[in-house]
Amino acid sequence: RAVSDECELLMCAVAWPLGVFFHSPPLPMVLVVMSTTILAAGIQTVPFSLLQRELQFKYLSVGQSATALAQAVCTLVLAILGWGYWAMVAGNVLGAVTFAALIATRRPGGFKWPRGAAVRHARTFSWQVLVAQLSWKF
Repeated sequence: RAVSDECELLMCAVAWPLGVFFHSPPLPMVLVVMSTTILAAGIQTVPFSLLQRELQFKYLSVGQSATALAQAVCTLVLAILGWGYWAMVAGNVLGAVTFAALIATRRPGGFKWPRGAAVRHARTFSWQVLVAQLSWKF
């Protein structure tokens, strides 16, 4: 979860420079709002893994289906109401938060802030994976 918090802060930090770079004034706010999906992903990671380990695939698939339905309905309703691109943003955020809430309430995992030394290896490995993936893209 600490890594997702850091990624969310990073996204918020680069939102305005990206908006300037792309000459798009609405982009920074879209990125800041969309960064909440990173936080939701961090919240649901441990409960999701525990449910997979417990072979609760039926619940996971029902949860993913409910999430997709909520996301689609939200996006369509808001688009009909004239929200424009914010309809897609709100739909994505609602979908991420819905799934995180369903998973976390079914199998609470608890939260514990890691110490720097405990996650140093994971951060190094994650950074190496990120650089390798970006290298393939460019």
